[in-house]
Amino acid sequence: MTESSVRKRPVWVWLISVPYIFLNAWFLLSAFLFLSGIVSVPPDLPPELAASINDKLTGNAPFFLITHSCLCLAAAIALVRLRKVAFYLFAVLLGISLFNIEIDGLSGTTFDWIILIAICIYTWRLKQKGVLR
Repeated sequence: MTESSVRKRPVWVWLISVPYIFLNAWFLLSAFLFLSGIVSVPPDLPPELAASINDKLTGNAPFFLITHSCLCLAAAIALVRLRKVAFYLFAVLLGISLFNIEIDGLSGTTFDWIILIAICIYTWRLKQKGVLR
C-alpha cells in the first residue's frame, strides 16, 4: 500500500464514530440479554424506571430501537471507512428520530435532533470535499 492510497481520517470522524459504535454495540448486547430472558429487570429499581424499561421491551418498541441501533452502528462504521453511504445513513437516522417522540420523549429527541443535524452537516461537507468515497 503506497502513501497516496492511505487516507487520513479527520479527528471528528473518530469523535463521532467511536461513541456511536460502543454505545450501540452495548445497547444491542443489552437488548439481546433482556429480550432473551438471560437478564431481567432488577426488582429493587424504582417503579418508574422499571416501568420505563418494561415499556421499551414490549410491543413494537424493541423492533424500532434495535433497527435504530443497527442503523447507528452501520452509519458509524461507514463513517470510519470514509464511505459516502455514511451521510445517507445519518440522514435516515435523522428522519427516523423525527418520528421517535413517543419512544424517547421530547427532550431526548430534541437533543438527538441537534446532534444528528450537526453530524449530517459534517458528513455532507465531507462528501462534498471528496473525503467520503
